[in-house]
Amino acid sequence: MICVLLGFMYKKGQIQKHVKHVIELEKEMLRNHAEIIDLHRQIDLIKNQALRTGATILKLNDGSMNDGQDLLHEVNPGKKLLRRTSNLK
Repeated sequence: MICVLLGFMYKKGQIQKHVKHVIELEKEMLRNHAEIIDLHRQIDLIKNQALRTGATILKLNDGSMNDGQDLLHEVNPGKKLLRRTSNLK
């Protein structure tokens, strides 16, 4: 009978420990979600301020950018010109 009570008390302690841990994790998730919401608000404020001032905003995942391929095309003809001028000397 004593073993049953000791086992019950041990298991009850483990359950309480796990419940406290779950509550702590839930609080952490709420803080993280609040931080994400705050960051989204800051982004919206920055976008609104930029729209009012007329500044352009470049997106990192913008499909209109060609990953710098235009810059490579501009540099290559210049290199060819340099090679031609060096050959003339």
